[in-house]
Amino acid sequence: KAGKKDSSPGVRKLAIELGRKLGKGGDTSSELSSVLGAKYAVRMLEIPRIKLEHIKKHGKDFYIDAGLDVVKSKTFERKIWLEPKFANRLKRSLAESDFFKKNKSERADKKIIPFYALRRRASIAGEESLTHPQYMSFKFLKGHDLTAEERVYQGNRRVSDIIKMQKGIHHALKIE
Repeated sequence: KAGKKDSSPGVRKLAIELGRKLGKGGDTSSELSSVLGAKYAVRMLEIPRIKLEHIKKHGKDFYIDAGLDVVKSKTFERKIWLEPKFANRLKRSLAESDFFKKNKSERADKKIIPFYALRRRASIAGEESLTHPQYMSFKFLKGHDLTAEERVYQGNRRVSDIIKMQKGIHHALKIE
């Protein structure tokens, strides 16, 4: 299958390293896109749709409120927890108009690693190391593979519960 080799262990870490290298060269869009894809499992086509108003704060935590204007069609709204340092950096960048232009984000996909490989590797790692409840929440975080009943259950959870579960997922997957 095409791209199977790309989803080997270490691909997410490599994507973030390559993104940081591009960021040092002035390509902040690619750097932030690499983190959103590798660490937070955001789809490449969703990244340019993220605007400043989608970044919300809950207590000391931040999350992307990915509504229907952000998510891929035929998927569902979801909340994606962000580490505060990254969230603040993302907010500063999004304050610039059209920060994630579609062509810039697509370039990030080509410059770094195909984003489908990042999501695939995250799924493999999740199957190997998450508990069943964590894996169900992880599938919700990624925006797929849930029944209508599971979507209602996951979508109606309190923001604090979603953030707590996603922090546990990041810890269990050792996403740095």
